[in-house]
Amino acid sequence: MLTSDKIKTFAKGVGADLVGIANIERFDKAPPEMHPCTIFPETKSVVVLGARILRGSFRGIREWTEWSA
Repeated sequence: MLTSDKIKTFAKGVGADLVGIANIERFDKAPPEMHPCTIFPETKSVVVLGARILRGSFRGIREWTEWSA
């Protein structure tokens, strides 16, 4: 069975710095073009990932001098 702990452990194991899981009701007031059910109508939860951007990389992005994937 897939659990939130398994998802979080996997995501952090492959490099995510932050992992969260939101119930679909959190998006009730979202505009249709931003609502997850627009893409997948059977959505029950949304997994949110965050990755750290080092300050030097962010500066290069803002100045259009560097973009690394």
